[in-house]
Amino acid sequence: MTTIPILDEVRDIINGCSSVRPRERTKLTGALAIEVIRGRLLQAEIPISTRDAFVRGNATEFDILVVRPSARPLCGIVYDPLDVAAVLEIKYSGIYSQEVPRSLQRSFSKIKAAHPHIECVYLTICENPTFKARIITATFGFPAFTLYWWKNRARTIVEPGDSFHSVVACLQNALQQLPKAPA
Repeated sequence: MTTIPILDEVRDIINGCSSVRPRERTKLTGALAIEVIRGRLLQAEIPISTRDAFVRGNATEFDILVVRPSARPLCGIVYDPLDVAAVLEIKYSGIYSQEVPRSLQRSFSKIKAAHPHIECVYLTICENPTFKARIITATFGFPAFTLYWWKNRARTIVEPGDSFHSVVACLQNALQQLPKAPA
């Protein structure tokens, strides 16, 4: 597994492929953050979906699904709920709207109500610790991980938050709770 901090890896990729101002490349930054996390999960041998996947019977698109290794998704993106151990929503720098946590809670609650075995996980690479709508496990009701906390307004200084190992442990636990494969 690489020893480069996830934040540095994302920043290096972004700086290497974009001369656009940060506020004008939020989609690119978010997509690259998801891809870096996907790469790290694959290195940790967590079986995952492609980006932007679905659980059959639910119209919500999730950034990544943790899936049974033998899963055979419809069209490569729609997974049988019995093959899904966890759904992940991933952000690079947290959220900027107070509606986002409520909307995400509704999506996660809907999945949990229909499929109690599926773990719903929020992961952000960086977050502002003073933002009132920030997503944390205690107020969100689902596992929420923040890898780094911004320490200044310029977003140049961070302090460590949750370890990526804790994210991996959460997902490994979800895999262990997955019901037996259908015959």
